[in-house]
Amino acid sequence: MARKKSGLNYNEGFKRIFNIIAAIWGFGLLVYTLAESGDCLPAPGFDPPLYCDSFWYQGWIGPISFSAIAWTVTTIPTYYFLKWIILGFKKSK
Repeated sequence: MARKKSGLNYNEGFKRIFNIIAAIWGFGLLVYTLAESGDCLPAPGFDPPLYCDSFWYQGWIGPISFSAIAWTVTTIPTYYFLKWIILGFKKSK
């Protein structure tokens, strides 16, 4: 028997909205991390803070890696948690 299509596809709409928000969150996190790591750039007569001796602040790899890890750790669990909540509102037959 053919299944009646509803006018709205909540699953696709959720994915699109979530992907847009996740991209904005990732870009903002990257910009913030790179701006904070700018304190470690060498300049004449400037003593960098102590945390600049860390491996994470040696070049661009550390801040970009930190942003990618932080984005992944926060975004993936949030996606599945929100999807679980939205699927709870579906009608069961």
